[in-house]
Amino acid sequence: MASILKRNRRYHAQIRKNGYPSVTKTLIHLQTTGKWASSVEADMERQRYCPIQEATQLGKLFVNLSSVKNSGQTACIHPHEQ
Repeated sequence: MASILKRNRRYHAQIRKNGYPSVTKTLIHLQTTGKWASSVEADMERQRYCPIQEATQLGKLFVNLSSVKNSGQTACIHPHEQ
């Protein structure tokens, strides 16, 4: 379940679930933070969540995608990290 804390006029959400790394994000609006957290939790429940580090470079993503395409596997796409 997500924990949402107010810090310096922003809302900090943290999601901790067994089998997944901790996911955190800070947003300006409480409603947006709640929707984001619910969406990530739902993806984890459906086993559709795929964490991508924010520091991942675009070139590395293309290399990973091409290797997945060549292996016949499905790519893991995570629309929540922007």
